[in-house]
Amino acid sequence: MVIGGMFPMPDERHGAFGIGPAGPLVPLFTFLALRSVPNASAMKLFLVFIFVGSVVVLAIMFGLGDLVTRQNVGIWQRINSGISIPWLAVLGYWLQCKRD
Repeated sequence: MVIGGMFPMPDERHGAFGIGPAGPLVPLFTFLALRSVPNASAMKLFLVFIFVGSVVVLAIMFGLGDLVTRQNVGIWQRINSGISIPWLAVLGYWLQCKRD
């Protein structure tokens, strides 16, 4: 996201050299890391939801269904950010509560 902000479109560096599609893998790897943690079923379900939502929105942004146009691309970017950023705060809060 930092690279996307530093290099606005149509700069070829805006896409962060192709590492953007790896973003949805982070909640998946977090889910895998928590799979043996007891009493974490709600967080695991939340992480699966975030993973699936991130993959779906990323696929739409890459052209699936021809839903993204020049007029609404900003809305899709905001939806993507709304899915792929706040879950980290939820995870951090959950981990803090587990520690206490």
